[in-house]
Amino acid sequence: MYWKAYSLGKQRELTEALQTLDAMRSRFADSRWLKDAMALKVEMMQASGRAVSPDSQTDEDLKLLALRGLMQSDPDRAVSMVQQVLTGSSSIKVKENALFVLSQSRSPRALELLGNSAKAAGNPDLQIRAIRYLGVMNQAGSDQILQDAYRSSSDDAVKRAVIRSFMLSG
Repeated sequence: MYWKAYSLGKQRELTEALQTLDAMRSRFADSRWLKDAMALKVEMMQASGRAVSPDSQTDEDLKLLALRGLMQSDPDRAVSMVQQVLTGSSSIKVKENALFVLSQSRSPRALELLGNSAKAAGNPDLQIRAIRYLGVMNQAGSDQILQDAYRSSSDDAVKRAVIRSFMLSG
């Protein structure tokens, strides 16, 4: 049923593909293909122009997939949802992916949230990831945020990440 829905999606028969995925979910609730099927459903809904709310997703990976799509259609709403993910109890993997989604936005609010993560001393892995994204983004104001992160940190790995980000941004 997954491959049938996939093929229908490729043929742009999205309504029938979505119906097939819904039927798969109801008939084979314990299938190992179910997670892939739900990801395919999110992608197809976004491809058809329908907004998929990250709030309606229970799986963290699907939530991130929906966030990426939302970043394209409604960046302001997506940025506020990413903030909830970053301050919530999600896993480090999900928070790292949320930072990536945030780095795809050019909004001042996204830069502010990345800056807060770069300066936060809570989790050094997240802090380093945010610093890297700031270097790659090379947005106005990033240099000041990186300087502040360097000054406020006593962690050598964080300081090295800031220096690398400065090199990336030129």
